[in-house]
Amino acid sequence: MFFWYYLSHLWGAFHAAALDLKEGQWQIKVLMKIPDMPMQLPPQIQTFCITKDNPAPQKGPIEGCAGCEVIDNRVEGNTVYWVVECDHPNGKVRSEGHVTYSGKTFVGKVKIIQADVVMWQDLSGHWMGPWQQVSFSLSLGFAL
Repeated sequence: MFFWYYLSHLWGAFHAAALDLKEGQWQIKVLMKIPDMPMQLPPQIQTFCITKDNPAPQKGPIEGCAGCEVIDNRVEGNTVYWVVECDHPNGKVRSEGHVTYSGKTFVGKVKIIQADVVMWQDLSGHWMGPWQQVSFSLSLGFAL
């Protein structure tokens, strides 16, 4: 979840035309890894429309987060890099990550730092076809 919110603040600053990505409906899997957690969370699987003009899925804000600032953002070849900081009642939340597109797939990694907690997200996505409006639900069992 953190990943999509942070990226929604970045895409206007990127020149995405050179990215090797297939526009349309994408299925994206996010696997959250929290060190020292006895049981890992199940992956979140979501469906989004991705285009070269808007290469990141748009999500709403994270509860309690505000005042996001883009610290760094750049595109090198087919890889998008970013660093974003947001204010949260429990302190700053920092997201550092990258996503590499390859036509109909992408992979990436995000490091999320809040206070003394560090979380990692492994990202993968694949193109499913032309965009169709769909609803989706998280693997945690509730619909958005």
